[in-house]
Amino acid sequence: GVALIRLLDQGLTSLSRNRTRRLSRYTRTGLLLGLGIALHNFPEGVALGTVYTASTNPGGWIGLALLMALHNIPEGMVMAAAMRLGNIRIRKVIWALVLVELPMGVGAALGGFFGELSALSTSL
Repeated sequence: GVALIRLLDQGLTSLSRNRTRRLSRYTRTGLLLGLGIALHNFPEGVALGTVYTASTNPGGWIGLALLMALHNIPEGMVMAAAMRLGNIRIRKVIWALVLVELPMGVGAALGGFFGELSALSTSL
């Protein structure tokens, strides 16, 4: 994980050098946090999709979804704060926050799909 973030930081730094307006330290930090959160959200989504598929009680997966939503609030606040300190416009920050959450939806869809396959294979 550390090596990946370091590699991404070097990539952002070299990308910033090629721009007329360099990315600030805060902007780079916000982007790196966003990439890390996006990578972190994918397995969370897989877990949510799997629980949704396996659960006969809607309260189980709804509770897990609410806990994950609460868990994502401070992550988004930290990312947004870093990007705003880097003078990124609020509209771009909001779009970045939405993009960071997309891997959770993809993971949930895959988790649900593979959960259905698992249920099908055990019923055979």
